[in-house]
Amino acid sequence: MDEIRSLLSLTDTGAQTCAEVMARTELHLEDVRRRIADLQKIEVTLATTLARCTAIARQRGAYRGRKRSLSDEMIADLHRRVAAGERKATIARDMGISRETLYQYLRAAA
Repeated sequence: MDEIRSLLSLTDTGAQTCAEVMARTELHLEDVRRRIADLQKIEVTLATTLARCTAIARQRGAYRGRKRSLSDEMIADLHRRVAAGERKATIARDMGISRETLYQYLRAAA
């Protein structure tokens, strides 16, 4: 920002010719463009590194998902109660899970 302010002050005071100000401005723009290109290269490198690290973490089993809320016995009980026609909201409340979680267990069994 200081570089821009100094360029603007040159035009205000008339201390240098327009050609000199334009030349300095072009140099400044080239420098900014180089910095942007460097940042873009860094961004690509970071994204590639992150993708590689994520793949490695998955291979070693770091992403296993959330622990199941219900045991196998509770899931069997859930299916038995649903098959008997009991209201799903009641079953979910009794088991301490949401209805959506109940539906997920039902979908997983299908």
